[in-house]
Amino acid sequence: MALRSAQGDGPTSGHWDGGAEKADFNAKRKKKVAEIHQALNSDPTDVAALRRMAISEGGLLTDEIRRKVWPKLLNVNANDPPPISGKNLRQMSKDYQQVLLDVRRSLRRFPPGHEERRIAKGNRSL
Repeated sequence: MALRSAQGDGPTSGHWDGGAEKADFNAKRKKKVAEIHQALNSDPTDVAALRRMAISEGGLLTDEIRRKVWPKLLNVNANDPPPISGKNLRQMSKDYQQVLLDVRRSLRRFPPGHEERRIAKGNRSL
């Protein structure tokens, strides 16, 4: 077996036919792009198909496709984003108060005598 692969005439040959594999890859990619566009353009949008393609090998392929697909997956209107600013959004989050409590609890674990200034700096960075 080792002699056969060393001679290059078996399936484990050292010769790589990159052209055929690249063509196969490009064909699969084109097919997937077409399937994504078909799912996007169907009425109603085929969200289940978009989910399957998103988690399959290669994902959603390009940023352009992702920008089109993600709003559909999340069921949001990408043309009408919510008018909430970053700080208000953060404070409205159901987890905001829990995160604050966790940060305060973590800061209590600093060793005694630790500079108050460094603790405050660490709190701001979180």
